[in-house]
Amino acid sequence: MKKSLKAIIQITLMFIAVFTFASVFANQASAADTSLQRVKQRGELIMVTSPDYPPYEFQVNKNGKDQIVGMDIDVAKKVAKDLHVKLVIKSMNFDSLLVAIQTGKADMAIGGINPTAERRQSVDFSKIYYSGGQSFLINSSDVNKYKSVKNLRGAKIGAQTGTLQYGLAQKKIPNATVKGMDKSTDLVLALKTHKIDALGIEKPSAEAYVKNDPSLKMIPSGYHLNKNEVGAAIAFKKGSGSLVAAVNKSIDQIQKPTLTD
Repeated sequence: MKKSLKAIIQITLMFIAVFTFASVFANQASAADTSLQRVKQRGELIMVTSPDYPPYEFQVNKNGKDQIVGMDIDVAKKVAKDLHVKLVIKSMNFDSLLVAIQTGKADMAIGGINPTAERRQSVDFSKIYYSGGQSFLINSSDVNKYKSVKNLRGAKIGAQTGTLQYGLAQKKIPNATVKGMDKSTDLVLALKTHKIDALGIEKPSAEAYVKNDPSLKMIPSGYHLNKNEVGAAIAFKKGSGSLVAAVNKSIDQIQKPTLTD
């Protein structure tokens, strides 16, 4: 009888210990994620972007003042409005965006960022808010030379440093020499001055450049990619579940076809 009672007590104590640990762990996990709370208490949503990638984000001069505009900025403004906070935009090179959120310098990063499996290891992502596809820009004078991506074998390919397009050019264009630059505007200049033969770039950006510059032409990439990795998503520091959830609610309300209008 005493042995049975002792066993019952031991089992009871074990269950108490398990539930106590689970409760403490859950509370710690909940307490650790203050991402949304911090934004609301501060009254500001700090966002980093690289404003050289039309139509996603780019700079214009209005009434003598430089402003950052584009569909990514419209998305960010929608998010800030829904959170009832002020949007603060900070500019930097594309390859510094994820570092900025990882080190707590910003709440989120936006910039046509593709949520690849590799990036998901170091940051959290929102839902995809836009999918545009991949392409190449070439000079109009080379339209007969580079009729498709197959003709780019051994060519000099440019791409923005740290982007999906840079990695794809390295992996998927045989014998290509891939040149990276910080800004897409510098890459377009390199293309037009024939320092590179083609520029790997997302389709919406390629279309924007072609629309405004008849000396440029677009050809499809021909890449077969995972659709869950090639759309544009917003990046956050790991463990920002509450802020990600709030941003996803805003994304659900966005009419995707109107983003590039």
